[in-house]
Amino acid sequence: ILPSLSGYIYSIKDSDIYMNLFIGSNAELEIEEKKIKLNQTTNYPWDGKVKLTVEEADRDLLAGLKIRVPGWARNEVLPSNLYNYLNKKESSINLLINGKNQKVKIVEGYIILGKNQWKSGDEIQISFDMVVRKVVSNEKVAANKGKIAFERGPLVYCAEQMDNPYGVLNLILDSNGQFKYIFDEDLFGGTGKIIGKATDSKNNLVDFMAIPYYAWAHREDGEMSVWLNSK
Repeated sequence: ILPSLSGYIYSIKDSDIYMNLFIGSNAELEIEEKKIKLNQTTNYPWDGKVKLTVEEADRDLLAGLKIRVPGWARNEVLPSNLYNYLNKKESSINLLINGKNQKVKIVEGYIILGKNQWKSGDEIQISFDMVVRKVVSNEKVAANKGKIAFERGPLVYCAEQMDNPYGVLNLILDSNGQFKYIFDEDLFGGTGKIIGKATDSKNNLVDFMAIPYYAWAHREDGEMSVWLNSK
């Protein structure tokens, strides 16, 4: 997928630029035989701040800009009712153009910026609020009844025994409990984690920690689970 990644970040239809992925990058696009150079900087997925800078644009270039709003920012785990957020909350979205606040208009999953005569130095800044989300399955998924999973932004998290020495499979989490996100500089060279409290098999209150699912199985052998018992 890596050689084709650049084709997913941006796309063009008519005279509109679609910004689909949030990845630090440089791009040169052509719209109606006029060129525009864009620079994108972001720390996504660890935070929801994205800055798009127009580095260069041909004179008289007129283009619209459509910025994708991720499903998680629209209270949607997937485009179906298979999974839902337990703590539904609209993520706030802030939009600045050259430092000035703009009204956010969303149509069909995209923030719409109308036709504009972009010039060198223009800056568009988007900020998606990221909170720890608890996910539950459709009640028809019998294996996940009474269980929750964690997401923050686009990432799914899991619990490993390495971080939860009392075991993972018998832990019980409070579905109304407070769980906090922390970026740990020492974890895998810099990785976000979710921490909180859980109850072990002996009904003792213990520390709980979850890491991004993509990062599991890089340390010691032990239990791992995405779906965790809850009450």
